[in-house]
Amino acid sequence: ADVADLPRRQALVLNQIAALTGQAAADLKLDATTRLPLPPAIRAGLPSELLQRRPDLAQSLAQLHAATAQVGIAEAAFYPSIKLTGSFGYSSEDLGSLVSAPARLYNIGPSVSLPLFEGGRNKANLASAKAQVDESLAAFRGRMLQALREVDDALAELQGRAVTMDAQNRTLASASQVLAVARSRYDQGAVSYLDVTEAERTPLATERALAQLRGAQWAAT
Repeated sequence: ADVADLPRRQALVLNQIAALTGQAAADLKLDATTRLPLPPAIRAGLPSELLQRRPDLAQSLAQLHAATAQVGIAEAAFYPSIKLTGSFGYSSEDLGSLVSAPARLYNIGPSVSLPLFEGGRNKANLASAKAQVDESLAAFRGRMLQALREVDDALAELQGRAVTMDAQNRTLASASQVLAVARSRYDQGAVSYLDVTEAERTPLATERALAQLRGAQWAAT
């Protein structure tokens, strides 16, 4: 039953890998190996700058930059905005040209927007923008701590799995010896074949556990 279900599980993994690598599943060819090799060793002294490759940290940092930019926008609202419009003549683009050539304008309608009466709202907007920065900074720090924790967990996983792998290998060696004895006794007519099948259970279960451990090592790596 397990063997019959393997093609379905392999197809799901293949589709997932194809999606992650931006390929069509039909174009992705992966050969399944009978024995999963050892994962590559983690080199000592890896820099923490590797965390910059994580998309969640890049997203959080971009949100922090955006929140910081909003503070500048909120501060700019405290400065007056002066607009000068004219009709039936040449319109001046700035106050200097208006003062130097007032005779060219027939009708002037100055529009001056001063934030004096909006000080309360501007202060509230500025405080809100600064609070958003604090929130984004706290979120970034939280994601950074999460990333560091995941790295630490993966290293602990590798260390713990290595010890378990050694124990499972010893179990497999012992179970293989028990199976050899059971087959020898069956060949001599001392036991039934049921004893052989029972002796096969332990090495098969151990081999499955070893395969799962090796997969966990690859995932942690």
